[in-house]
Amino acid sequence: MGAGDNPPTDEEGFLDFVRGLRSRIIYEAIESAEPLTPVFGYRETDNQRRFYERLRRFPAGLLVTGDAVAAFDPIYGQGMTAAAQAAVALDRLLREPGRDPTYIGPRFHRAVARANAGAWLIATEQDLRYPSPRPDRGFR
Repeated sequence: MGAGDNPPTDEEGFLDFVRGLRSRIIYEAIESAEPLTPVFGYRETDNQRRFYERLRRFPAGLLVTGDAVAAFDPIYGQGMTAAAQAAVALDRLLREPGRDPTYIGPRFHRAVARANAGAWLIATEQDLRYPSPRPDRGFR
């Protein structure tokens, strides 16, 4: 697959597209499966990062995680790992004895920023090697 080579969002077209991939593994896994939902397309694959850890004030009891903090181009396969690392950081903070969970936001957001830093660097450096199909859009 190259830039602009996106799978169709109708079921038959999607199956034909997957059948044409180099490896038939995905096609064989889904050809006889019963879809739970219609096929959805997602074309916004820009790397996006927000710096909640830099806010001076943040609402107590509110945490931001997952793609709302850092969304990675799915080609690099880092989004789920980053979200899992955020979950581990949250678990650690919630397990601290005597800590009021209402006020862990700043510490949590710093931990998430540290966890995302390496993946962000890899994703954005790799993207710089390729011409952008949308020069009007940079990193957000």
